Amino acid sequence: MVKQGFDSQKFVIIPNVIEGFFDNKPLGSTTKKTENHPQFVFLNVSDLVDNTKNISGLLNAFDHAWKKHPQIELWIIGDGIDAKKLKNKAKNLPSKQNIDFLGPKTPAEVLQYYPKTNCTVINSNYETFSVVAAESLFAGKPVIVTRCGGPEEFVNEKVGLLIPRANEKSLEKALTTMLEAAKKFDPLTLHLHVKEHFSEENVGKKLNELYS
Repeated sequence: MVKQGFDSQKFVIIPNVIEGFFDNKPLGSTTKKTENHPQFVFLNVSDLVDNTKNISGLLNAFDHAWKKHPQIELWIIGDGIDAKKLKNKAKNLPSKQNIDFLGPKTPAEVLQYYPKTNCTVINSNYETFSVVAAESLFAGKPVIVTRCGGPEEFVNEKVGLLIPRANEKSLEKALTTMLEAAKKFDPLTLHLHVKEHFSEENVGKKLNELYS
């Protein structure tokens, strides 16, 4: 649009209404604890298309972080054309025992996993929005997201960590940082942040103000 001469200073971004999970219980239980270390689970939910979602980069960054923090785990939900390749890659990493491919899940099933984890990671090269990030915040879980076109419209330092895309060093640092930072994010604040941005009432208000 900018290339066609539109004035970018006059753009007003209004999100879609996110329906479905507002009726679910927002805040769930935390993950279990091991005998020696508190278990810290990172979650990724995506189509396993590596060119878009960069799961291989996530696996590499996780493996490096795991070497310093062996209590961390990575759960990956989804399926796609690169599933076999990514699973084979994970099997050859030292951290393979702490990486779990959970397979495809229905949207309703995915919502049940957020309360069992500590943080959601989105390492995408491209996103138009990222419903996954919104769902995670709604469940009271912070996020690590790349600046990939969508999540940065509603993710800020109050609800998560923003990192450059295709940067494994930055992702590794963010994973390590989140081990301590996660406890500083208030679940209710994360939950209300999503409702403020994406509820029918608030999106409708923004639309009405724009048309007015």
